[in-house]
Amino acid sequence: MTDMRILPEFFHDLEAALDWYNQQQAGLGFRFLDEVESKVRDINSSSQSHPPLVG
Repeated sequence: MTDMRILPEFFHDLEAALDWYNQQQAGLGFRFLDEVESKVRDINSSSQSHPPLVG
């Protein structure tokens, strides 16, 4: 399994999304974060199922 690289922009965008969701409804941003973390784990654990992105 190859570890996934996450660009610094991801964290900036994630923070902005958390703020936006939490403004829409208290706690919604944290539920969103839980889903993002789950999907990142899924992608990382199945990284060998897809060819690497080049470029």
